[in-house]
Formats: sequence, structure tokens, C-alpha cells
Amino acid sequence: MTAGAEIRYLAIYEALKARVQGMPANTLLPTENELAEEFVVSRVTIRQALALLNQAGLIERVRGKGTIVSPPKIVRNNIPMTALEDDFRRQGIQFETRVLQYEADFRAPPNVAEALKIHAKDKVGYLRLTRIVNRQIVCCEHRYLPASLASRFDPQTVLSRGLAHVVSELANAPIDQVEFETEILPADIETAGILGVAPGAPVFQNSFVYFLADETPVETGKIIYRVDRCKFRAVGRMRI
Repeated sequence: MTAGAEIRYLAIYEALKARVQGMPANTLLPTENELAEEFVVSRVTIRQALALLNQAGLIERVRGKGTIVSPPKIVRNNIPMTALEDDFRRQGIQFETRVLQYEADFRAPPNVAEALKIHAKDKVGYLRLTRIVNRQIVCCEHRYLPASLASRFDPQTVLSRGLAHVVSELANAPIDQVEFETEILPADIETAGILGVAPGAPVFQNSFVYFLADETPVETGKIIYRVDRCKFRAVGRMRI
């Protein structure tokens, strides 16, 4: 690609970005041919600009319909720490939880055993689920409970209640502390299939461990977000 060609499609991307940000969700954009005529460029250049808009989560290419404006990205507040369900409800975000899998007698992966401070051969409860907003999957979750809680856990409870609240009740004590780390990673094949993205597409992963006040770990796992459908916010005190 020549420098001139790159400048052209980036300029078109910026122009279309400003345009679609002022449009209602699901607005149908002009066809590639119409855009090529408008900007006096080839369809290849238009496709490159549209691909960037798609990666940014601003548009969606729908087979048989065309290119439509995507709904605004949802905001996930990471700091102060708030459970996903509580965060969405406080913002008034309507969401659906779908349980994909639950096993109460699951062989703990090494990192899970370490996080829960159990023996390598111990079993745990394993829950896999997705969250859906505006009929779109925004994240998938892999969550693990120690055996003492897993044997009494009903996965159907998370359809209407926050898992952190359920875990606190099972443990007969509130969750007091959380450790978490974030990474931007390429989606593996399993994650890509769940989220509906291409393998290798960038995703945003939060890994966490929940503790009681006595530092007993009661849950660990990871939440993996589609970066084209979510953005992240942190609000806290500055320390210098």
C-alpha cells in the first residue's frame, strides 16, 4: 500500500466516523459503490475505511442488509470495583445472562487451584456464561468456586441475581477484597466462537479473585469482553 492510498482511506475513515457518531443505531449507510462515488475513490479504499469502522465497533456489516450503525458501546466501570451485574443495573443497562455450562465436580486448572489455595488435584465448580445487551453478546465469563460452595450452588440463580451476592450467601460472609488484572489478548478459538469474533481478534480480559475478610478466596475467574462493544472506565483518587 502506498502512502497516498493509506492517507486516503484513513481520511475517509475519519469522515465516516464523524458521520456515524451522529446517527441513530441501526441506520443504514450508503452502499460501497455510493460511498466510492461520493469520495471519488475505489471500492477497495472504501472497504478499508469500513473495516476500521467495524473494528472500532461503530458499524456492523449485515449480510443481505448492508452496513448499519452500531449501538453506542456500553461502559464497564472497573474502578471503583463493582460486580458486573450491579454495575449494569446502576447504569440502567438491560442485560440477559445465559448459562452455557456448569459442572460442580470440575478438575481445577493449575492457575485456579493456586488462586483458590487448594491442592492441584482438588475439584471445583466451573460456570461458563455470557452477557447480552441489545441482543448482542458483550462478554463471556469463566468462573470457579471451591468445592465447599460448588456443591450447594444452583447456576439458575445467576439468571436473576449477581453471582457475587450468591457466593457471599453461600459463604455466610460478605466478599471483602478483590484482586484483578487486565490484559488485551488475541481471542482463542473457544472464546472467538462464544463471542462471535474472528480467532485472534483483540479482546479485553479481566482476571479476578474474590476474598472474604479473613483472606479466604471464594471465587476466581475471568471475564472476556468484546472491545468493539464495550469501553472501560476507572474513577479513583490520584496518588503521587
